[in-house]
Amino acid sequence: MDEKCGGCRYSVPVYIGDGDELMTACVYILRTGKRRPCPPGEGCTVRESAESARSA
Repeated sequence: MDEKCGGCRYSVPVYIGDGDELMTACVYILRTGKRRPCPPGEGCTVRESAESARSA
């Protein structure tokens, strides 16, 4: 994931591997039931700020 994914309502921190490395994952498909129509990061067209999700 790109740094641009940080702060997106669809990004979540996840632990990966034996060393418990913390990475960011896009869970757009889990929250909407649809595949993301764009690549992650700079080309993402469905990015929403996490704060807009709180006010909704």
